[in-house]
Amino acid sequence: MGSNKSRPRKRKKGAHQPQHLPKVGTATENERLLHEEQHAVMSQMGLGNAGSGTRTAATASSCTRS
Repeated sequence: MGSNKSRPRKRKKGAHQPQHLPKVGTATENERLLHEEQHAVMSQMGLGNAGSGTRTAATASSCTRS
């Protein structure tokens, strides 16, 4: 019989793999940064968990007010 240490570890539920980030200055990284910035702005407006239709309507109405 093998010892307890020789068994592979089981992954915990909800644990995710670390995400590899793209290289600095690439188009992929610029898109990721833009997405994060848009998400932060929507969270500040109180629309962080809203659906995409609600976000579109809210941003369209805020752009026409200026």
